[in-house]
Amino acid sequence: MLRIALALAAMGSATAASAGTPWIAPTEDPYSAAAITSGRIVHAETRLERAVANGSTLPEVRLNLAQVYHATGRSAAATGLYQDVLAAPDVELVLANGEVAGSHALAQRGLAREGQFASR
Repeated sequence: MLRIALALAAMGSATAASAGTPWIAPTEDPYSAAAITSGRIVHAETRLERAVANGSTLPEVRLNLAQVYHATGRSAAATGLYQDVLAAPDVELVLANGEVAGSHALAQRGLAREGQFASR
């Protein structure tokens, strides 16, 4: 089952979901993908951390917060969020660029990237 969500995750894409996607993207940017891609990292971090503090276990929230932590040099915090995603059920997500990817695959890519930077 495809989970409809706008997630930036570890993809790094600045493009919006494609016009052919059969849904309307939320205007409020609930996963802060637009904030991240437009460089409003502090705004995205505040919203995503608030969502986690309020009990959100959505992989979209955790993957995007991990992206923020990665972008701001907090590899250990990002790693913890990727591990949280892997401990939850795998769901398919629609990324900001319109591609579809599994939450586990995105978390594994993020972990690989964090490991790459940690070993330098």
